[in-house]
Amino acid sequence: MYTFGVCSIWHLAAVSVVKCTVIVRPLTHFTIFSNRILLAIICTVWTLSLTVGGAINAGVTELHFNWITMTSYAQHQSKFFRGAFSAVTFVIPSLIIMIAYTKVFLVVRRQVRSMPIGVLGSFGSRTIFGYSVRSAKNLFVIFSVQLLG
Repeated sequence: MYTFGVCSIWHLAAVSVVKCTVIVRPLTHFTIFSNRILLAIICTVWTLSLTVGGAINAGVTELHFNWITMTSYAQHQSKFFRGAFSAVTFVIPSLIIMIAYTKVFLVVRRQVRSMPIGVLGSFGSRTIFGYSVRSAKNLFVIFSVQLLG
């Protein structure tokens, strides 16, 4: 449970960073994230997930499973270790995702505002650029709701 949870949230963070790089640096993102670097990132995410998942299980004194809610609860020896684990596995990737999507939103908004009216057309927000801004806003809001909910 821990290993795949850690792996999935760090994969979301990696995808967010790659998307942000593609939007912010559209002409040079291939040199920043080559296939070799992307493979190294995936291998690092899996390796660190296995390591952190194994390390968190080292300090477990008791494990309970609730059959009604289908959740498990692990009691640890040290409360500090649990706090450090939550920071590494939840707070840091969440901040990375939030910063990446905020950067995407700001770049798209700046690009739309810098375009002359004739390029946007008479409909303004109904153009592809208007949809891009709304899409960036929606992604930001959806992730914020998932983070808080």
